[in-house]
Amino acid sequence: MNNNIKQAINIIESDLNKTELNLSNLGLIDEDLIYILNIEKYKGFFESLEKLYLDNNSLLNLPKNIFEKLIKLKGLNLARNNLTNLPENIFDKLVKLEWIDLIYNKLTNLPEKIKNRPNLEIFI
Repeated sequence: MNNNIKQAINIIESDLNKTELNLSNLGLIDEDLIYILNIEKYKGFFESLEKLYLDNNSLLNLPKNIFEKLIKLKGLNLARNNLTNLPENIFDKLVKLEWIDLIYNKLTNLPEKIKNRPNLEIFI
């Protein structure tokens, strides 16, 4: 387990009753985030999250099911990463998602499903 993951776990452990999680500025890469979001011990915590801040990390290519357990998520900050594209179905399970921040990435286009969500504010 690398230091980025250890820092993230310490932040999660600091308050398991919160509905907001700030994992900004940790240098997380895709594999780190996949590992963190799949820790069984925190399954209930992730299912109750309403806001997730992942800005200023080193995310590149997120898998389509990365956020599927975050069923109550309303806000997602992915700004200032190195994302180049997003899978078409990446946000399908996030039916409560109200906003997503994607500024300062390297995205060339957005999946049609994301663009067509009527109540979703997208910052690019």
